[in-house]
Amino acid sequence: MPDASKLSVSIDRLNDQIVNYLIDHDNLEFDAIKFGISFSGFYLTTDLTNSNEAIINEAIFNIGNNLPRWSSSYAPAGDLINSYAIFLDNLVPTDMPSFQKATYRELRDTKLELQNKLMDLLSKNKPGTRSLSPAVSKLIAQLEQAEETAKTILRSVTSIKPIVDVLNSLLPTSKSTQATPSLIEALGMVSFITGARVLTEKNIYNMPVNTYPPSSSNSYSPKYVIEGFDAVFTKWKDIATKGLFPITIQATDATADESWGLGAFTPMATLQDALLLVNLDDTGSRSLSEPEEEIPAGHYTATAKFSGLGAFPIKPGIWFEEAFFEQTQYELLSGAPNFFADDGSLALIPTKVILAYNFTLEIGLTKAKYDSLKNKVTSRSPDAALGLVLGSANLILSGPQKNVNINFLNETSAAIEISPLNNNVPNLLGVVSQKSKNIISFTLR
Repeated sequence: MPDASKLSVSIDRLNDQIVNYLIDHDNLEFDAIKFGISFSGFYLTTDLTNSNEAIINEAIFNIGNNLPRWSSSYAPAGDLINSYAIFLDNLVPTDMPSFQKATYRELRDTKLELQNKLMDLLSKNKPGTRSLSPAVSKLIAQLEQAEETAKTILRSVTSIKPIVDVLNSLLPTSKSTQATPSLIEALGMVSFITGARVLTEKNIYNMPVNTYPPSSSNSYSPKYVIEGFDAVFTKWKDIATKGLFPITIQATDATADESWGLGAFTPMATLQDALLLVNLDDTGSRSLSEPEEEIPAGHYTATAKFSGLGAFPIKPGIWFEEAFFEQTQYELLSGAPNFFADDGSLALIPTKVILAYNFTLEIGLTKAKYDSLKNKVTSRSPDAALGLVLGSANLILSGPQKNVNINFLNETSAAIEISPLNNNVPNLLGVVSQKSKNIISFTLR
């Protein structure tokens, strides 16, 4: 059984060690000033190996399009394609006459009102609904007309030119020699209504945002991959077939390595969390009752074993142009959202995903805590919703929203083993994101 005097600080210390491993062994180049990492919590799977291309497409798009909050935990702050489209709606040429800026600002407000109405109507649809109601069709037509009006206003500014390329681009893109578009061209490539428009070039996650395309023809790339993943995954599967776990990472209570900068999101001192066994409601949310069991930080160990672990680049399609973030030919309209603040919708742009394969998480306890935890979990009905809170990881052990398996090892080891429900597909452990505010040159006008 673990020596209580040597138990580690918290599960989040394990995240420290995983990132340090990737920096040392997987060539993860990490600059804490430019990037941040959001951890997913050891239970998210992403089916990147399915034979159905549509499933792979959706899985990869959902990862790349989901913008994390400015946090160590992987919680969504919005989606990239909609946030980017709204950002473009708030840009105008710096030399646009004042009266046109006023008109353009009113048009932006009109579009925002229509967008909110559209989202409200779509949220009331039953799951799987594909037909458009007359009200939805009307709003889409009004939005399309507003978008065309915006382009007409921009075309009237005769001095408008393509923006200057950023020589030291900080965000990877799938473009090679393609010229940076003008604002009119950029607006024609992305839409709040349909996502990326009429793009046939193969790229990483160029997919529509929703299921309501306009009447005009749209085409999308047939298949996407996360760069460099396929060949590596083949090796991981071979290792797993042999029952091997070549990567073992244990949390320690040593001082956190600030070189990769989790502290840029949250001070490490606040991450020394207890391990909690909690009651959940049917939706998987924590109830207001006191924890069934509380094991203080520093009184359990956390060790992860992997058949495969790595970080892989992910990039937007050609519809996304990061050069709009850093140049002087355009400005943001007054009243525009603060897209690039810590809580802004474009604060973090995903650039890499941390993927694992065939892994288990072993939690070492004192004998007394092991016995107590085992009794409280095994004595409950399998339908009773119980959760295990481990730092930034919220694991659901039982109930309708169950997302992990739990195995109580032998009494001598006094350890429990946590594993994903499906260990045959990759797990998304975290997302590395570009901190946009470090490359922004805009001021509100």
